[in-house]
Amino acid sequence: ENNPCFPAFAKVRLESGVEVRMDELRLGDKIQVPGKGIGETKYSEVYLFGHRLRDHYAEYVIVGLENNQSLAISPNHYLYTNNGKEPKLAKYVQLGDVM
Repeated sequence: ENNPCFPAFAKVRLESGVEVRMDELRLGDKIQVPGKGIGETKYSEVYLFGHRLRDHYAEYVIVGLENNQSLAISPNHYLYTNNGKEPKLAKYVQLGDVM
């Protein structure tokens, strides 16, 4: 399977606070990512596009979050559950898992 991890329409937050679509990201942009502690965030530089398929249709799992937002992600992408201690494929995430 060579599906992009996230759909082109997924949004990320830049260090400036502006939200942009994944297909608008550029190398060198700094995006918000999880930090080490629960609820902590930091910014990481985009240095590579592993899969950048703009006109590609793929199946995604939609994970609903407690803050009424959602995450669209490929089924075989890992998410960290159990407060960041346990890697789990997105297709196996269940109600009650804590990320």
